[in-house]
Amino acid sequence: MMKRHVLTGFILIVLLCLLVGGAAAAYFTDRASLGSSQEFVFGTVDIEVEKISGGDVTISFPDECGGEAAWRITNTGSKTAMMRARIIEEFQGSGGGEYIDAGSAWGVGSGVDGSTPPGAISPRFGGGNARYHVYNLGHNESEPLELKLGLGDNYTNVGSVYVWDNGTSIWVEAVTANSWRLKETHLYVGSTAPTKSAPGQLGNQRQPMSTRVTYQLPLPTGIQDDKVYIALHATIQERISGDYAGDPDIDLDVAGWTKGSDGYYYYPYPVSSGGTVDFELEFEIEKAWSGDYTLSLEAEAVQASHDAIDAVWPDNPLND
Repeated sequence: MMKRHVLTGFILIVLLCLLVGGAAAAYFTDRASLGSSQEFVFGTVDIEVEKISGGDVTISFPDECGGEAAWRITNTGSKTAMMRARIIEEFQGSGGGEYIDAGSAWGVGSGVDGSTPPGAISPRFGGGNARYHVYNLGHNESEPLELKLGLGDNYTNVGSVYVWDNGTSIWVEAVTANSWRLKETHLYVGSTAPTKSAPGQLGNQRQPMSTRVTYQLPLPTGIQDDKVYIALHATIQERISGDYAGDPDIDLDVAGWTKGSDGYYYYPYPVSSGGTVDFELEFEIEKAWSGDYTLSLEAEAVQASHDAIDAVWPDNPLND
């Protein structure tokens, strides 16, 4: 009987040792992204990210070729933590190159070209190449009316004009194709046909300097038979030189953080509970490009003790 008690006690000690040893392999971590709810992986490591400056930039090369952005990361958990962050970049633009004015374009029916008689499909009005189109209410955003954006005397197709409504408001969106972009746009929306074709007298004006512009206007009063008269004019520019392909080459400079081979930037010092650290960057465009450049930051944290950083982030560069 005595031997059995001794053996049982030995087994209990072994099991307790295994439980203690197994617990040492678990670490507290957390992740936070600007603009999203916090994700609690487990434990009491907790962080918050707030934008200090920058992050949303409209670039018109060569007038603008760089900028800066900054975020503040706060350790809101109870444990001292190590931190890393990665930059998420989004590009929306027309590419690079030099642009020259190419002339005026109007939103017209797809069948309109230089040989189309006046009054057919999209009637002429005023002077020059001005045309309007009669829009029938009832199109939605997923199935809009599509017109051609016609440039010059022959109404060369340089893009599309989309029109839709919800019974209260009307949307008119112009989108260019290929090497074309919108320098300036003017829009008429009314319950009767327009009579004055001077672009400045159409009533609504934008200078997008991009490949897309969208108007949202209230439906005009006095509509009859569900018909709305639309005249969209655009001053078109053509890209004639430069590097057009894909997203821009942008050089990022982050101070005080060490970049790893995994694309994350690592803060080299532990951050105590309640402590903050700033993530500041400067960027410079390496080639001609125009458009919207949006930066966001995703940050992560792991407890600073028990070599957790090497276990959870084995590719970190801090011990190299």
